[in-house]
Amino acid sequence: MPLRPTLAPNPLACFEQAVDTLDVCAPAPVVVQRLLAVLLDGRASWVELERTLAVDGGLVARVLRLASTSAFCARQVTNLRYAVQALGSDQLRRVVVAAQFAGRGTRFTRALWAYALRVACTSDALARHAASSPSADPFLCGLLHDVGTMALERFLGPSYTRAGFVPGDDAQPQIERDAFGFDHSDVGALVAARWRLFPELGPVAQFHHEPDVAGARALARTTRAAIDLVALARAVTAPRRPDALDPDALDPDELGPDALGPGVLGPEAAPLCERLGIDPAEALARGVEGVHLAGELIAGLC
Repeated sequence: MPLRPTLAPNPLACFEQAVDTLDVCAPAPVVVQRLLAVLLDGRASWVELERTLAVDGGLVARVLRLASTSAFCARQVTNLRYAVQALGSDQLRRVVVAAQFAGRGTRFTRALWAYALRVACTSDALARHAASSPSADPFLCGLLHDVGTMALERFLGPSYTRAGFVPGDDAQPQIERDAFGFDHSDVGALVAARWRLFPELGPVAQFHHEPDVAGARALARTTRAAIDLVALARAVTAPRRPDALDPDALDPDELGPDALGPGVLGPEAAPLCERLGIDPAEALARGVEGVHLAGELIAGLC
């Protein structure tokens, strides 16, 4: 996918070769790529899936811990074979990718992973209520939408994390462009193209801050739906009113159209809800669900 013009002449050139071998997290996502390929092959057996995963002991340990959380299996999973069979192919794909990117390392990395999990869980919850659903897994779209931030944090280190934003900050793209001449959405599209995890990841990584711009591109309807879901998940998991995600304070029957007011979600949520066919109060309720579920996942790895 072509990248948007940036403020500096060809500022991404230095990343082109680096991204091919970029160790965004340890280990590199080779096992995930192989597993997704095996899962796409309808003839693959559970034994093949287990063998694909078993080459990375650290990843297996994280898979077992995540699989035991209420978000996935809700009971103790003690061995890989049981996890593979109990989860099923769809949940296994989610668990493996989530385990691969589990928050470790710096404080910024852990905050980024927690934010990505909130968006992932909320994207999945929103998809169940959307009139227009994406073809890609909404959980994985949400989890990896900020893959450009992951790459830049790894590649630039403190000079990047001290630029003055927190993960999910609406001001992040402009801060990055002012400081570096490009933003994480540019790099995210590049990383997605190199990794080839699934085709929708590139557009989601590039346009999650600008879903309306994506509408002007020749993208499939289901790809635009994936972008809109992630953009709406970002809005409802970071509401402008602090108590908006308090389940004791949230009454969907009373919120009505006021849930889209600037005091809660901001005006950008209105067209997203309209395009996806989701009631605004329902969207905010799914934000509550996503934040709580992400908390359970984080607790499962601590």
